[in-house]
Amino acid sequence: MVSTLASQALKVRGNQILNADGQPVVLRGFGLGGWMNMENFITGYPANEQAQRDAIRGVIGDELYQLFFDRFLEYFFTEADAEFVRTLGLNLVRLPINYRHFEDDMRPFELKEEGFKHLDRAIDACARHGVYTILDLHARGISAEDIDTLMRSFLFENCRQRTELAQTLASYA
Repeated sequence: MVSTLASQALKVRGNQILNADGQPVVLRGFGLGGWMNMENFITGYPANEQAQRDAIRGVIGDELYQLFFDRFLEYFFTEADAEFVRTLGLNLVRLPINYRHFEDDMRPFELKEEGFKHLDRAIDACARHGVYTILDLHARGISAEDIDTLMRSFLFENCRQRTELAQTLASYA
């Protein structure tokens, strides 16, 4: 078991990916879809994550909704999963994430610590088992459809907001 990979960020030199010791690394892994970015082709719900969450809240109410998603985020990927990934001979998990776990549209530029709690747990579990992680800000809150309907000033501000979140995540170690 590896204690941490945080100090072992990978680097690219030419056409090679190198570990902290300068040794070539071949990455073998997968994307952990459906956890912090619930896409319809994974969940089977014919809409976006927010519409799915709204539908669930409408059926089970606020209290059970909160309990369900707290448990969902906690147990979807665990220490045992990170260990299993390594036993498969894999050394990489891509973590697609939705910005809404880290930021609220009504409170731009204010980071939500609870999102980082789950991200930290997954990254740390992977690191303990010698598995690298790639953070994929997969859902940034702006889509092709938005471009046609949003005013230019709002669009600019939204892009600036997401860029700041992306920069925060990029420096996250």
